[in-house]
Amino acid sequence: MAFQTIEDLLKAIREHPEWREELRRVILTEELLQLPERFERLSAIVQQLAASVQQLVEQGARHDEEIRQLRKEFHEHRQEFLAHREEFLQLRKEFYEHRQEFYEFRQETNSRLYRLERDMAELKGSDRERYYRERAGAIFGRYLRRVRLVDFSELYEELDSREPLTQEELLEVSLLDAVVEGRRKSDGTPVLLAIEASWSIYPDDVQRALARAQIIAKRGYTVYPVVAGKYAEEGLIESARRLGVLVVLDGGRVHGDTALM
Repeated sequence: MAFQTIEDLLKAIREHPEWREELRRVILTEELLQLPERFERLSAIVQQLAASVQQLVEQGARHDEEIRQLRKEFHEHRQEFLAHREEFLQLRKEFYEHRQEFYEFRQETNSRLYRLERDMAELKGSDRERYYRERAGAIFGRYLRRVRLVDFSELYEELDSREPLTQEELLEVSLLDAVVEGRRKSDGTPVLLAIEASWSIYPDDVQRALARAQIIAKRGYTVYPVVAGKYAEEGLIESARRLGVLVVLDGGRVHGDTALM
């Protein structure tokens, strides 16, 4: 059968549908023939991708909801934090105010305690001074005869007549708590006792008694420095003995008394 025109060919294909497949194989290349199959596979892949995208969209929606919830909770916690922060700042402010009040109160208390301790020390010291002035005869009568307290105006005059006192020396002698005179029983030598009395005896008391006794000794008197009190710092009796200072504790034994014998 011969075909004169393209219309004759098309008419024949319509009359013989079985020719179409053969005609395709002749006309189309192998790659074009495989397109339908490839399209099917691509379509399947696209559907899978669409399903994955949908799944991602749904997950994204859930995540968006979670984020919104987290934002809501964060906002609530932030408000709570700001409220607590404000409370904390107020408490801190009150703390600093009370701390300042406490500091001032402590300063005032310390000042009062210092004044009280000072007043008590003065009272105790005055008590010991009176005690040793009143009991000088009983305490030192074991070593001296004719024990008596020396009047300070009399003492100043006697000292100054032997060698004029400087203002500093006069002040130092005047600060002695008592001066006792008597005659040593062992040989009748007239002696003076330069006494520093306090509630508790410290090394400074020893040094003061020694320095003030030396002012008197400088003018030709036989004089012994004495520290007297109710208590003495540990080791003080021995250190005073090495310096030649007598120690009397609460009207009892006179430590270093060999000098008076």
